[in-house]
Amino acid sequence: MPPAQKGLSALWLRPCHVELVGEIDISNSAQLGSDLCDAINGCDARDIEVDMSGVAFIDSTGINVLVAAHRYAKDNGSHLIVHEPSERVTNTLALCGLLPLFNLTSRRHH
Repeated sequence: MPPAQKGLSALWLRPCHVELVGEIDISNSAQLGSDLCDAINGCDARDIEVDMSGVAFIDSTGINVLVAAHRYAKDNGSHLIVHEPSERVTNTLALCGLLPLFNLTSRRHH
């Protein structure tokens, strides 16, 4: 994975699991899209977890990246799971009507 982009860190904690920390916006969304495609291509498992508990902000370009990554994963026989989304990410996905699209998981809701 390349060095952290401005305002965003993407950490590979284990295979098929990416943790995002920081802000996702137009300055880093293209690189994030590439990184997520690499994660999907490099994962032998059916599910790819994207931990978003550390994401403080996401704009429309970030939302577009998540939707595109979801579609790419589905086209490749996988599922993109948004894990532990921060309240701000959850609210943004809800405002966009996208909560049903993602397999959201959170320990806070169990």
